[in-house]
Amino acid sequence: MADWGFPNPVTPAGSVLYYVVRFADPGCRDRLAALFALHHKWQARNRTLNDPGVARQQLAWWQEEIARLGHHQARHPALLLMLPEAADEAFTGHLGRLLDSVDQSLQGLQFPHQEALDDFCSRSGGALASLILLLEGIEPDDAWCVRIGRALALVDLLQHLVEERHRGRCPLPRDWLSEADSNPDAFVRDSDARAAAAIAHALAVAADWLEQARPPGDWPSHTLQRWWRMQRAWVKTVSGQPAELLTHQVSLTPLRNLWLCIGARG
Repeated sequence: MADWGFPNPVTPAGSVLYYVVRFADPGCRDRLAALFALHHKWQARNRTLNDPGVARQQLAWWQEEIARLGHHQARHPALLLMLPEAADEAFTGHLGRLLDSVDQSLQGLQFPHQEALDDFCSRSGGALASLILLLEGIEPDDAWCVRIGRALALVDLLQHLVEERHRGRCPLPRDWLSEADSNPDAFVRDSDARAAAAIAHALAVAADWLEQARPPGDWPSHTLQRWWRMQRAWVKTVSGQPAELLTHQVSLTPLRNLWLCIGARG
């Protein structure tokens, strides 16, 4: 279970997800770490696998495994770690929707306009946020999960722009590129001011979505609060230098992440 429990390769010491999980209730840490590791495995497969046929075979295997999960017959160690909560019908439903969003990403995350990006981030991020709450024993508020999940999913997408460009893919909506007098081919090929302008627009949208996700009262989940604080700080940090996201991944220091988590209650 070393690859799935806490800490694991997706939640290494000092990383954002390390602190997201580290300050969670001790009884939830392994389950949350397994969820993040599983989601990362699905995302990484689509960012690295070049054979769509193989990818869809793997997707079909996971669809079957999720169906088995509802009957306590799952075989994968990540799913076993998330039992018994993972066998709940609501959990398997959200996990299936998260997997569906991975299926869409096999097509290259091409968005003709912001509404299409909004829909993708709302479905994928909303499912992930709901899963986190269920693992913490909290009944999800669907509307709020969509708001915070949408914001976190967009930030995650922006944090992986370099990988997408290296694969010849542009995950930014075409209307944002058009406003910056650019296009998907130019975005992938060139690291110029037009591409940076499109990223600056994306960061502004991410900042707005993050603010919309702030609950009016107490946070339902301090786990999501910690993640929200760190991702908001990341957006603020890179907003003054959007061109950097074209050439390398930008991260906050472990000390900064720790300070942000300490600032969150719980």
